[in-house]
Amino acid sequence: MASPRLAITVDLEFVDSAFLFRGRNERAPAGTGEMGLNGVEFIADLLERHGCRGTFFILGEVAENRPELVADLANRGHEIASHGYSKSHPDLRELRRSDVHEEIVSAKEILEDIVGDDIAGYRAPAFAMDEDVLSVVRDAGFAYDSSLVPSRRIPGFYGDADAPKLPFEATEWYGVGGISEFPITVAPLVGLPVSGAWIRLLGRMYALWGLSKAMNAYPAVTTYIHPWEFIDVPQFDELPRRVPWRTGEYVRTSFEQLIARYSDQIAPMGEVLREYDSGEFSSEVVAP
Repeated sequence: MASPRLAITVDLEFVDSAFLFRGRNERAPAGTGEMGLNGVEFIADLLERHGCRGTFFILGEVAENRPELVADLANRGHEIASHGYSKSHPDLRELRRSDVHEEIVSAKEILEDIVGDDIAGYRAPAFAMDEDVLSVVRDAGFAYDSSLVPSRRIPGFYGDADAPKLPFEATEWYGVGGISEFPITVAPLVGLPVSGAWIRLLGRMYALWGLSKAMNAYPAVTTYIHPWEFIDVPQFDELPRRVPWRTGEYVRTSFEQLIARYSDQIAPMGEVLREYDSGEFSSEVVAP
């Protein structure tokens, strides 16, 4: 059987697309939004130094404004996936179906025009997903979604501890066929993601410990990060301190250690999913 595989995923968006920025954008220092793109080169170079390829879930608005950035990532061998279209990160569950269709399809078409290939993966803004939205994602031609967070419930954000922890056919949870789901990995026992803000809030040792436990428990694992977390996000009035907390050097050092440790097991999410579906991994699941 193949050894466990780790999909490093990057949600490529503007920093003011982050959930906790909503309603505070006008009070942010000039140029703060664009900072969301400034960390892309660091993570791309880091992956390249270790001979790894990741998956970049990219906003359609970013792709429109910076097509050369998307093309460069694709040329480096990274998987390009969709994170929806709008910078505002709308909750698609609250939109009319026609608007959901536009958000999903337009972003896919923009990315496909840039890379000249099909876009297989999708991740919803703020991980907001239900069966109606997922059916639109499937009908748009995506092969997989990665919006489910099977963590303990985080009020106002996400989480459902009863959800599957490993990739599955979406009929199992959403009742939607014809598309796979790759859930965000949570640390066994703790039940929280080993990704993004959790690395900054709970610390580097939590991230390394949590991924070690997950890699021992699950054959297919994923973590996510945002490019803006690799730079020093400024604090300003009314912005919760946990947004800029430990951004910059702390995250850069943490991811350098993480990628160095698992470099021979890292692959793009679509590739990990295909290997998992092919039965190359052990099907045994260790309870979290």
